[in-house]
Amino acid sequence: MLYVDGRLVDWVHAGMRAGNKSPVYIARKDWQGRDDIMYFRGAIDDVRMYDRALSRAEVLALYHEDGYDNHPLITAARHGWLDATTNALQSGAKINVQDADCSTALSHAADLGHIEIVEFLLANHTDVNIANGQRLTPVHLAARSGHHDVLSLLLAAKGNVTNITKDGRTPLHLAVAYGRLKVVTLLCNAGAYRNALDANGNTAAEVAKSMKWRGVAKYLRQTR
Repeated sequence: MLYVDGRLVDWVHAGMRAGNKSPVYIARKDWQGRDDIMYFRGAIDDVRMYDRALSRAEVLALYHEDGYDNHPLITAARHGWLDATTNALQSGAKINVQDADCSTALSHAADLGHIEIVEFLLANHTDVNIANGQRLTPVHLAARSGHHDVLSLLLAAKGNVTNITKDGRTPLHLAVAYGRLKVVTLLCNAGAYRNALDANGNTAAEVAKSMKWRGVAKYLRQTR
């Protein structure tokens, strides 16, 4: 299996014959006894050999060894890998760990619509209202991306609908800006403050009008 930056990109069926007396080459291919051709062009380090197949979670752990890149829990959640997410948590990962942008595993899962990951993280008591560097919470991200089912879970877990981003936008502002009528309805029913002003002094209704989201604008007018 070939992994690039922690992501499985290709695989083939292959193996080594038990008792094979031929030498094992790393970075070159044996070709009819010749040793001057078929070399890998590049640099290779950290070579290890195992007598078993590694699991995806173990590959992720190797990728993140010595603190490289993001935390395994965040990578697993971002890719929607429930088994690796579970393994990372069971191995002692802190559930509210944040990456360089201050995003949590829940933030990535909510933004990408990985509902099974969101359910798992919420069941394990992740903080639903942690904001990233732009002060976007999981509720903001799910609303912006239009993930209605994910947003429903976040709201049921006491996700805040009034938090604002650095540019003063509530989750309702973001849902309106992207024309997410179903999400707008959900947020309004959850008590979203419709008269909140963003950094430009616009309410959600004014954003809908300027973006020409007629269905959203009509809903906001009719349900004041």
